[in-house]
Formats: sequence, structure tokens, C-alpha cells
Amino acid sequence: MVYILENTPPGIVYQFHAVGSTNSTSTTLSYSWTPEGPFSVSPTGTIFSTKAFDYENDLPSYPLKITVNNGQGLNTTGTVIINIININDESPYFTIAKRVFGIKEEETIGTIVTTITAVDPDGELFNNSLHYSITAPQRIPYFSINPDNGVIQVASRIDRDIAPLNQHANITLEILAEDSPSYGQSSSITIVITIEDINDHPPECQRYVFREQFQETISPGTVIVDLQNICSDGDAVAPNNLFNFTGLSGVGSHKFAQDPPGSGRITLVGNMDLENKTGGAEKDYILKIVVEDIVWPFFRNNIYIFVRVLPVNEFMPVFSSPSYVFNASEILAVMSEIGKVTATDEDVPSTGISYSIVAGGGTWDYSKIFWIDPEEGMVHIVAQLDYEETQRYLLTVQASDNEGGTTDVQVTVNVLEANDEKPVCSASSHLLEVPMDLTSGTNINGLYITCVDRDSSPRSFRYFINSGILLLDS
Repeated sequence: MVYILENTPPGIVYQFHAVGSTNSTSTTLSYSWTPEGPFSVSPTGTIFSTKAFDYENDLPSYPLKITVNNGQGLNTTGTVIINIININDESPYFTIAKRVFGIKEEETIGTIVTTITAVDPDGELFNNSLHYSITAPQRIPYFSINPDNGVIQVASRIDRDIAPLNQHANITLEILAEDSPSYGQSSSITIVITIEDINDHPPECQRYVFREQFQETISPGTVIVDLQNICSDGDAVAPNNLFNFTGLSGVGSHKFAQDPPGSGRITLVGNMDLENKTGGAEKDYILKIVVEDIVWPFFRNNIYIFVRVLPVNEFMPVFSSPSYVFNASEILAVMSEIGKVTATDEDVPSTGISYSIVAGGGTWDYSKIFWIDPEEGMVHIVAQLDYEETQRYLLTVQASDNEGGTTDVQVTVNVLEANDEKPVCSASSHLLEVPMDLTSGTNINGLYITCVDRDSSPRSFRYFINSGILLLDS
């Protein structure tokens, strides 16, 4: 048995030894062989190979029958078996045709992605010693490979929604197959694993409670709140990161709508006028809207919107009468009530009305003869009236809604005359001398008594002697 390593260059394989007869003094030996093939034998019995053998493509052994002839008709035959020894001279090659694979994010650790298979042309011995490894990338150990059978598995959590996978979903792996870990042949292959996004994030908003205030004069079509720019979805790609807004509900929700539908852009469609009794306007509205994924499993969150309608001072106070006329006797006591003015305000809610006298109601002696109760509107006299001095007062009464809105009304106060003045005569006493012989009915010395009354005509006077004393001169 002769052994040579494959890939050995052509050359001496074996030296065949033969000797002639001991009785012969000079014998020349010759050699022949069968079958003919990639070998030759020299005249001296040296067996040569004529080529380098390839174990994977050539015969694993060659039996040679060698015949030795001594030239005198004698010969002998022997057999030499030349075995080709397999060496590790071939690199393994991969047998998989598919190079791109896909797996969903968040798969559990240990999930099998694929199996890498390779074959070593050097034969079963070396195939049984194939060793698999991942040579790149090393910085992100998302996957591992079984070194014995090439099974690639998930090695750590894979989140498609964070960097770097949210920008690049493909992970390129370089797989190395070695037929001996220390000194063998090896080959590498590049595969791509695409991480598929799943809908594992609900839409999230910067705020979930909104408090908005608007004046009651707000026009329909005004945007109350725009939610689109304050909500987002952490999933990497569409449609998993898409959402819309649904289910607008709550107190007074019929006065609001999304424009366009599902956009989260909430606009006013009703009337906010607090004085509009038929429109059903309220001061406060509580709305709820749902932000929801558009694909399964339809994650959602609730958003609450509190809308307060602020009243606007749209209306001025209105008096119950365009003017007022009050009559007051000049003998009324101070602080007596002489009449009441009343004003109303259509604004809702009411801010209350206060009253004041802004003009009129005074004389040279008294700057203020009248006072009005600021809450009730009742007019009082605060000084004694005197018909003989002033018969009529023109007052300007103002009603204020306490937010800057005012209305004025004219109030006429007629002072009614009363007999409260005594007659005043030109002299309080007279001294007369009456002659003894003066006849009855004669005027005494031309005496006339002159009297006046501020609140009575002289024609209404009556004169009489109430009492007196007659003095006689002796």
C-alpha cells in the first residue's frame, strides 16, 4: 500500500525492489505495469506519478500490477495499491438560494429566522466539522447563529420604532462557514434580514385635557382646537403610525364638528350667543374625542376639551319708560320716596344694574335735593321742597350695567303746591286816633292794611278783628 496526498506534484511515488537469480552473474531487469494510467515505472523500478491528483475528482486508489522480467524468460508479478489521501483543500460553499429574509419586530428571543446550510467538497469528514459564525455586524447583536447547524435565531429585543431601525429596517449579516475552526478552509455569504413594523404603539398626545375660552360673539367656523399637530404615533411606518380622531361627544357636542372629518381640527358650527334662547347656548361645554389607530389592534386614547363661553357686554340697559314724571308735594318730609325708575339688561348672565343721578336736582341753596337708591332705582328727596321757589326739576338718571354700558333717562319732578305760607302784612301794628263824632262806616285816617301770601292770591284773603283795646283820652 502506497499513500500520496492529493495535490502532490508529479514525482516519485514508490521504489519497487527486485533482484535477479543468484546463479546469474549479470542480470538486467525490466519493468512493465498494468493498467496504464497516471503512473510510469522507470527501468530501475521507480514508480512515478504523472499528475497531481484531486481527491474530489479522481479515483481514490489505483492498483498497479508490476511485472519484473530478468531478460532470460523469467519474471515475477507484484501488486502495488496507490491510495490518494484526501486533504482539506476545498472551501465550503453555501447551498441556500434565498438571501433576503423578513421577521416582525418584537419577536421573542429564540425565534428562528432561517437556517444557513453549506457543503464542503472535501467530503463527509470535513462536512461534519463545519462551523458557522456571524462576522458582521458586531455592534448590534440582534441575531445569533448555532455554530453546528447554522440556525439563525433572535438574540435580543428588536424594536423597529427606535434608532437605528426606525431609519434603516434592513440588517445585513455576514455569515462565515469554516470546515475547521483553526486552520481549515472557509467561505462567507451575506444575507439581509428585513425587520417588519407592527402596530405596537398607541397614538400619544402632548396633552389630553384642553381648556379653551371664547367670547360669545365667536363666529361659526372658528377653530376651537387643532389636535393633529399635538398627537403622534411611535410606530415606524404607515399605516401603523397613522391615526384619526373619532367619536366627538359630550355636553353640547352638536355645536362642534371636525373639519375635515377625522382630522382633529375641531371647529364651531353652532351659535354661542348666550342671549339666544332658541339656540340653547350654554356657558360651559365638555367635549370628548378619541384618537385611534387606523389599523388593528386600534389603540386609542381619550382627549377631553373644556370650552367656556365668556359673556360679552353687547346690550345697553333699557329703561321701562322713555321718560318718567313724578309729582311731589312741597310738604313731603325729607327722605320721602317720590317714584321709582326701572331698567333691564338683556346680557346673559346679568351683571346687575346700578342707578345714579348725573344731572339736575339742585338749586342755588342745595346742590342735591334728590337721591336715588343705586340698587333699587327709588328716588328720594333729601331737602325740603318749596313750590314757591321751584315748581319743576329735570333730572338725568343714568343706569349702568357695571361693565361700562350706560343709558340715560329724563325724570321730571313736579312740585305740588300746598298752603304752607302765612299772610304777611306791611306793618304789624298801627296807632289810630278816632274822633268822637265820627259816623259809622267812615275810614279812619285813611288806614288800609296790605298783606301778601306766597302761596295764596290776595283775593282769597279774609280780614277780621280778632281782638283789640280802645283807649279814651280825657
